[in-house]
Amino acid sequence: MVFIKKTNMSFDLIDSIISQRNVNAKEQVAQKQSYTPVLNAQNVFITGDNPDGVFHKENYQKIIETFNREELLGLASFYNSMRGKEKLETTPFPRIDKKGVKYYWITFTGKNGNKEFKLPDFHGLAELIDIYLSGKTSIEFDFDTLHEESISS
Repeated sequence: MVFIKKTNMSFDLIDSIISQRNVNAKEQVAQKQSYTPVLNAQNVFITGDNPDGVFHKENYQKIIETFNREELLGLASFYNSMRGKEKLETTPFPRIDKKGVKYYWITFTGKNGNKEFKLPDFHGLAELIDIYLSGKTSIEFDFDTLHEESISS
């Protein structure tokens, strides 16, 4: 009987250790989530005060001026899907189409289906994709807010 009693004490100790480990892990996850950096319409642009941004306003405005309707719709969908934290699948580098235009094939996977589209490459897009795929930064902008910020002084 003494042997059984020791075994039960060992199980209690093991359960206690595992329980404490689980509590510590949950606290670490909560702590990481509470300190998630945010990428928004103000800090996504490179400025004198923010050299760590992704886009230059002037370059971004040129993109908006040169993209056709379908490309702009794709860009808007891209931003909205990232903001909604949808699962992104894409090529690790841009492809080149028959016209010599670099692009990414973008796929966002949803519960009931996928969105797929061709998104022309532009300066900063690869970095934005990498930031999003890392999952370490929350994307909090959409097409409208980014466009408004890009035309502001």
